[in-house]
Amino acid sequence: MKKQLSLLAASSLLAAGALAVSAIDASALDLTGNVTCSTSNLVGSSACEGAFEGNNSNQDLDGLFGIADWGNELFKLENGATSNGPLTVTPAGGTSGNWSITQSYLDGIDDLMFVIKGGPTFSAYLWDGLTTSGTWNTDGIEKGNGTAGPGLSHFSIYSVPRTTEPPVETVPEPAAMAGLLAVGAGIVVNRRKKAQ
Repeated sequence: MKKQLSLLAASSLLAAGALAVSAIDASALDLTGNVTCSTSNLVGSSACEGAFEGNNSNQDLDGLFGIADWGNELFKLENGATSNGPLTVTPAGGTSGNWSITQSYLDGIDDLMFVIKGGPTFSAYLWDGLTTSGTWNTDGIEKGNGTAGPGLSHFSIYSVPRTTEPPVETVPEPAAMAGLLAVGAGIVVNRRKKAQ
């Protein structure tokens, strides 16, 4: 009886775990289950997802934060580098520090995602749309032993360029049309007078 009860309990836990994994998000990434991210891990973020197992550089991140297409990893700072394009992260490594991004780069961006990678995991952070610098830490990712705070492996950004709307054709207002008709009538009357 104990053996059957243990088997039933184990299979229930396994089924519940399978349901939890299948409902993660559109990107079908595996959650670690031990550490979760927080917007306090990256000042300037409005939401976060993770920690996820693996390396963001070789995974499809489309679907995170409801964004269908994040495109490619644009700027990546490996441990040891402090600047790449508009992105600066200091120190180059460690478990916390500062980040900044140039305003001119952000002017053409609708959505921006930061990814912090360390140990066997990474977490993604959605930009708040305003902040150009802040602090970061690795408390939202986990070490191989399942505890938070590994050393930074790399810090990446992905972005969705601003879409430009096609120009809107203006429709003349009725008053403008009346004015144009009056001008046209004046020209016709003036030509008839000159012809006589």
